[in-house]
This record gives sequence, structure tokens and C-alpha cells, in this order.
Amino acid sequence: MNKRDRVTTTLRLPRKKLQLLKVVASLQNKKINEILNELIDEYLEKHKSLIYSLSEEKEARTLREKWKAIKERPLKVNDWREVEGEFYDEMSTG
Repeated sequence: MNKRDRVTTTLRLPRKKLQLLKVVASLQNKKINEILNELIDEYLEKHKSLIYSLSEEKEARTLREKWKAIKERPLKVNDWREVEGEFYDEMSTG
């Protein structure tokens, strides 16, 4: 990870937890930052399905909005399959 990808944040911990974290970090020859990043990675991995479902929900909402926009267009269509094809073509190209 390069420096541009990193941000500074403040974390408020009870003093005793911070002291214990410092002890563990020194015993492992690690920085507290490294330990916290590992824990965050584990947490995100554990909740990957939630993150995935949220991204799917956003994608589904986008698809519904695009479909609604296509159906509301003022045009005369004899065959909706043509419009559906256009919709799917648009979605596959991004």
C-alpha cells in the first residue's frame, strides 16, 4: 500500500486496552497499526457476505432505475423484446 492510499484516523480506546495492545505488539515485534490492520481485515472477511449483499442491492437499484427510464421513454414499440435487448446491451457494456 502506498502513502496515498493511507489515511490518518483517531481511535479512542480505554487506557487498559491500549496498554495491553502495546504489550502484545512489543512481544510480537509489530506496530500497533499492523495489529489493528490485521484485525480489521479479519473483521471485513468475516462480514464479506454483508458487504457483498449491500453492493448487490445497490446494483439492483441501479438496474431498476435504468429499466424504469427505458420503459418511460416516449416511443412506440411493437416489440418490447427490442427494448429489453437494448437494456441488456447497455448493462453489459457498463
